[in-house]
Amino acid sequence: MKRSIKAIQCHMIDNTKVPMQEQHHYCPKDDNTWCKFWKEQLDNTVTYDQSNRLPEVFMEELAPIFTRLSQDNLLSRCLKGITQNQNEAINGMLWSKCPKTEFCGARKITIAVCETIGLFNTGAASEAMVMGIFGITQGTNTIN
Repeated sequence: MKRSIKAIQCHMIDNTKVPMQEQHHYCPKDDNTWCKFWKEQLDNTVTYDQSNRLPEVFMEELAPIFTRLSQDNLLSRCLKGITQNQNEAINGMLWSKCPKTEFCGARKITIAVCETIGLFNTGAASEAMVMGIFGITQGTNTIN
């Protein structure tokens, strides 16, 4: 993953001080490569267009971002394929309560947002706590 992040950095910024082969040394060089530079070298075609790369002046500004993206503590969160964006998970919970395809009034949306945030942050325990505050008797499923 670190190698791919570095390859992206080299792909998006034009570095005139370094030869093209060196700029693409992080890219895969096999037949299934996604890198158009190496694909062009293997197939003797002209598909690589470097005109849309950023000028070299951006290298200094973007380098810290790419360094952070390739840190072990950040990449370790991607292990085991658990890469779903947390915002997407909470959005899915909310839209299951208030579908986008149906009209929902402001009151229903407010209740759904509060319930979703509670469930997302603390799990079903928050739902039982809210029911207790409002004097609603909790059933066995809620307690379980």
